[in-house]
Amino acid sequence: MNRLAKKHIIIFIIAAVVIAAAAAIILSRVGVPELTQFNSASMMDWKLGGKIEGLESIKDARSYDPEHFEYFTDDNGCGLKIVNSNTRYYLGYYPRGNIDECRIVGFSTTEKSYSVMGIRTGDDELEAKTSLLDYGYSLKGGGYNSCRASNGRISVFLSFEHGTVTGVAAFLK
Repeated sequence: MNRLAKKHIIIFIIAAVVIAAAAAIILSRVGVPELTQFNSASMMDWKLGGKIEGLESIKDARSYDPEHFEYFTDDNGCGLKIVNSNTRYYLGYYPRGNIDECRIVGFSTTEKSYSVMGIRTGDDELEAKTSLLDYGYSLKGGGYNSCRASNGRISVFLSFEHGTVTGVAAFLK
């Protein structure tokens, strides 16, 4: 009888370890660790990868709080733009195109009141790039006045002028 109880405990422990490993793999494939780091170090109205209460589909964005937001489309996609501002929240279906999961898949701004990974418009270019490297991002490209950095499923874009950050953006892959 005691042997049978030990077998059940061992089987239970093995099953728990397998389930935990599978959950960790699924969470890392969706980008949960990167999203958690990004959202905790950024200051935006909504979280990247998060939902906007009251929006079930992208079509709903056309009539979402017209006093404060307007619907837009551009080369990067569509979403909500803060009225009288250049702050944009791009909408999409994340993580895998499920039409029930309309979420924030991108953000861009030139306003000083927002930050991406602690980087704001007006910050020093070298300090901004160093900050991204410190957070584990790798610089993937750019040019004289811009750069792109990636960490897992998140890409951060910075634009510069005369060594100063002039715009910040982030998008989910």
